[in-house]
Amino acid sequence: MKIAILSPFNPYRGGIAQFGGEFVAELRKNNQIFACNYSMLYPSILFPGSTQFVSEEEIEENVNQVRLLNSINPISFFSTAKAINTFQPAVFVSCYWMSFFAPALGVVAQRVSNKVKKVGLIHNLIPHEPKFYDKSLTKFYLNQHDSFVVLSEEVKEDLLALKPEAEVEVLFHPVYSQFGSLPDKEYALNKIGLPKNKKILLFFGLIRAYKGLDQLLKAMVYLSDEYHLMIVGECYGDFDEYTDLIKVHNLESRISIVNRFIPEKEVADYFAVADLCVLPYKSATQSGVTAVAHNFGIPVLATNVGGLNESILHMQNGMLVEKENPQAIAEGIKLYFKQGLKQSFSETIMNTNNQKTWGEFAAKFQLFCAR
Repeated sequence: MKIAILSPFNPYRGGIAQFGGEFVAELRKNNQIFACNYSMLYPSILFPGSTQFVSEEEIEENVNQVRLLNSINPISFFSTAKAINTFQPAVFVSCYWMSFFAPALGVVAQRVSNKVKKVGLIHNLIPHEPKFYDKSLTKFYLNQHDSFVVLSEEVKEDLLALKPEAEVEVLFHPVYSQFGSLPDKEYALNKIGLPKNKKILLFFGLIRAYKGLDQLLKAMVYLSDEYHLMIVGECYGDFDEYTDLIKVHNLESRISIVNRFIPEKEVADYFAVADLCVLPYKSATQSGVTAVAHNFGIPVLATNVGGLNESILHMQNGMLVEKENPQAIAEGIKLYFKQGLKQSFSETIMNTNNQKTWGEFAAKFQLFCAR
């Protein structure tokens, strides 16, 4: 099958680019693929982080992609669609995760030949930090596509609320497997500089308000000093709010902070030391962090929001607690350690990871496209 896919790829960093790269690598095993990347993703003035790009050593050469689409340059919308039409795909796939990109992606899809099946691969439809224009821009994007693949029932419901007649397939977020194997725990503890003989909790990923780090910090007040929290990820916004909470509750000695984007080669180190990954989100669809944790067999305790309960099964491979309730988070953490649940949860995770591979995802995706 000839498939054109429009998505961020390397050298852009972050979960969407990682997803695109892994997905295309799998599709290429059985299909002709035209991978179209962005020439500019975010204007620098709008990007809240330090950089949009991976480091020079992580830049992948010869990844067989073309950087064409400038998210704010209409001329590039047309040239991107022209390049896709020249390829003459049977299927055009656009990856969608926020309304800022709806005009660009919508116009490209609109200009792609109507002989081509147009599939929206939706990571997230309703923003966690909504704006007044989200609904209208998202509807424009949706109206330019024939069918959709989503990664959770939550996103399916959001989509059908905006486009009730849409053809939608719910798949799953594959387990990320590109980070290598876990190093020895003691080695990783020494490398990172963490205390030994502590119960290590890991908050991993970009730090944004909706991810509820403030709730986890408040939960630490209900936990004894045998628990140590590791906060790992770049903060999009002001970290002072979290620093203030740490100081007010005298948590400085019980928390380690790595406030930067973590390159792929370092990811395994942080999960090697983690006894439990904690996602205290206030809202969610699905979580790429869960896909990373499960790759390593690390259980996740999360708040029961959005589609998190589709990958985190309470008391089977992880735990779910009430959102925005620091005491509930703390009680869940204590129960996890008191009952010694890590081994059984980890075994369940590893036994089901073979059902969440990129190969399985790509096979199901292709079957849907061939309908």
